Amino acid sequence: MTRANPDSIVCRRSSRQDEQWVYSLGGEEFIVTSMVTKQPVVTIKGVAGARRAAAVHPSGKFVAVCFQYQLGIIDLEEKQLIKKLWINRGMETFDPFAKDSKGILIRTCLKTFLDNPKIRQKLGVDAELHAAILQDPNAVEKLNVDAQQKIKSMVEKVRSSSLKSFERKEHIFDVRFSPNGEQLFVASNGMRVFDWNKLLSANEDAPAPELSVDAPKDDENDPNSRPLAYCVRFDPERNLLLSSCLAGVIQFLNIKNGQSGTLLKIPEPVTAWRLELTGDRKALCCYCADQPPKNYYKGHRLQIWNYPALCKAAGLD
Repeated sequence: MTRANPDSIVCRRSSRQDEQWVYSLGGEEFIVTSMVTKQPVVTIKGVAGARRAAAVHPSGKFVAVCFQYQLGIIDLEEKQLIKKLWINRGMETFDPFAKDSKGILIRTCLKTFLDNPKIRQKLGVDAELHAAILQDPNAVEKLNVDAQQKIKSMVEKVRSSSLKSFERKEHIFDVRFSPNGEQLFVASNGMRVFDWNKLLSANEDAPAPELSVDAPKDDENDPNSRPLAYCVRFDPERNLLLSSCLAGVIQFLNIKNGQSGTLLKIPEPVTAWRLELTGDRKALCCYCADQPPKNYYKGHRLQIWNYPALCKAAGLD
């Protein structure tokens, strides 16, 4: 039997009680190995850069693979990676002034302008008013209308020059298929539920998800904080899609009625990397680590929660 790459993931799919195949992803290859012969029957190259997350379609014909910013689809019959799709790609403009709730950037601009004696003289800003403006930017209202407009124009030029446009695209961390294979569940900037047939028909960009719930940010007061969901798991008995995220929250999404909310807020500052439901759905297992600035590479632990009790508390039972 071939030896798996130490960085590979291994998943199994069974069409009967006896499992027939082992699927492994690692290095630059996706390999299908027969459990009968203990030998590879399909080797697909060209998946370099894939994350250690993939899901095999219930039909056994396709594999969904997570790349950093793209969803890959492997056709096992054609034995090749047939497409990569961007999720929620588009242009976005970042305006630092829009995030300047404390007025720090405005104060910096005014200080820069008014440190120039010629500008102060031109605007009619004496020493007393200069000090007042640096203390409170609203003091510029004591100037005449013309001077206020000139200051506003100078600030606007600085703001315009600081605008940054960039291409927005979602990280992709995990994938799972619905039991019937009609939907693909994706963990990215939140939980995304896609129609599988629409994904197969798409090119370059994935269609809009059928259902979507953004993950909470780990710090709502930090403009650089990102909403990231790391893992998705499905409870078919309750039709609940569950996700773990950077903010240490387990969210739920009912794929039948669209209801969503928080199943669990872990009562300590942790990142919830992975989650699993036990086969009897009596326990929810969370693999957690300390949130930055602590060294979360050393803060790993496993938490086990009473899953039915969590569902009852959230009004889901």
